[in-house]
Amino acid sequence: MPFLVKRDLRGAFTAMLQDTKAVQKSLIKVENIKAPILLISATEDEIAPTTPMCDKIMSRLKQHSFKYYTEHVAIIGSHAESLQHFELVFNFLKHKFPVKQ
Repeated sequence: MPFLVKRDLRGAFTAMLQDTKAVQKSLIKVENIKAPILLISATEDEIAPTTPMCDKIMSRLKQHSFKYYTEHVAIIGSHAESLQHFELVFNFLKHKFPVKQ
């Protein structure tokens, strides 16, 4: 794969996602999850096209009338930018999985 020779991981992932048969075979059945879902992506992710991938997950959940709360936060920035936003995860956990005392 020429992208890997150039160390272009995002290009390699993008090229692999063009193989629709392989993509179909590898899909995770997210609609079978029985809990709220938070997805966080980076719009300029240099490793993988995370925002479009999360958009596809959200679309799949909608197509299957997923009954739990879902949220996709697309953070503007590179792959590591999401590390600056752990409050999103903590708030999600606090509100969707509260500690029972």
